[in-house]
Amino acid sequence: MSVIYHPHDDKAKAISYQSFYLGGDLYVAPVLDPSHMSVEVYFPGKRNETYTHVWSGIKYHGGRMARVHAPYGKPAVFIVGDPAHSDLNDFIKFVEAENGTVIQV
Repeated sequence: MSVIYHPHDDKAKAISYQSFYLGGDLYVAPVLDPSHMSVEVYFPGKRNETYTHVWSGIKYHGGRMARVHAPYGKPAVFIVGDPAHSDLNDFIKFVEAENGTVIQV
C-alpha cells in the first residue's frame, strides 16, 4: 500500500508487505510475533513528511528507518502528517484512554 502513496520510493516498494496505510492518515507496521516488543519501521516519502506514533507522540520523518516500541496491545500505528479533518478524533480519544493499559501475554 505504501506504493500507492509513494510510487517513486523504491524502498517502499521492496517492503510493501511489512507496513500499510489505513486510508491516507494512518500508517501501520504490525508486529507479527507476540514475543517481540518492537518493530523496525520504514517511513516512506520525503524527509519533510512526518509520522507521529500514536502511543508516544514521537515524530518520525519520511525516508528513514527506526526501531519503534510496539508491545502487545500497542501496535506501531502512526498519524501521517497533520490531518485537516476530525475523522481521527474518536481514535485519538481511544488511544489516550487506553495508553496506560498493559496487556500481559
